[in-house]
Amino acid sequence: MRHYRWENSPKEDRAVPPAFTGEVDTQRACVRSVVGHIHDHGYAHPIECLMVLGNLALTAAVDAQAMTKWMWASFVDGAEWAMALNVVGMALLADGRPSRMRMVVRTSTA
Repeated sequence: MRHYRWENSPKEDRAVPPAFTGEVDTQRACVRSVVGHIHDHGYAHPIECLMVLGNLALTAAVDAQAMTKWMWASFVDGAEWAMALNVVGMALLADGRPSRMRMVVRTSTA
């Protein structure tokens, strides 16, 4: 599993957005809601994480390792195996493998 965490197939290199980390406020209610849940409870629903934060990170070309590290540190249940698979494989499509999630992300960001 450790090697999977380091994959970054599209070679994206941007940092985690400051709106995710709480460094700046955002006008996007969906982001504000998810980040609020994470800050207050150390948790957010997996769909919020994948569809809101994941889609925005994907379209913003956020580095897969930076996003994984942030989510791993931010969630009380942030086990390495879960965060690596969810962030690298499902949200950021950074593992270079075909995924059924790919169609969902492309459709929702089109």
